Amino acid sequence: MSIKDKYSVQSIDSKETYEWLLHKHYAKRIPSISYAFGLFESKILIGVLTVGKPASPALCDGICGKKYTKYVYELNRLCVNEGLDKNILSYFVSKTLSMLPKPKILVSYADKGIGHNGYIYQATNWIFT
Repeated sequence: MSIKDKYSVQSIDSKETYEWLLHKHYAKRIPSISYAFGLFESKILIGVLTVGKPASPALCDGICGKKYTKYVYELNRLCVNEGLDKNILSYFVSKTLSMLPKPKILVSYADKGIGHNGYIYQATNWIFT
């Protein structure tokens, strides 16, 4: 069975992410959430992804200038259950990107301090800097 047949991605209420973000995500805090998405297997929530405005207005200006700063958002949380199918994270990110209202300019960060190298973002054609 293919990933797209086994899993679905849906927009969810931001409150549905809180338990995940506070107890499963390593940061243990709720970020700015403008958009929230759930990864489902047989109608069971098995992952969350959130997108919000970055904490730094200077970052938004610096990414693309003041003219486009209102379009800058951050993919700020990605958290799924362990033991899922290979490539599920890139599938989840890809599906959510297609569901976001356009136009959007997205940034995200990989925390090298805990061994994250941004491979998921690179696999979905983000520019790594």
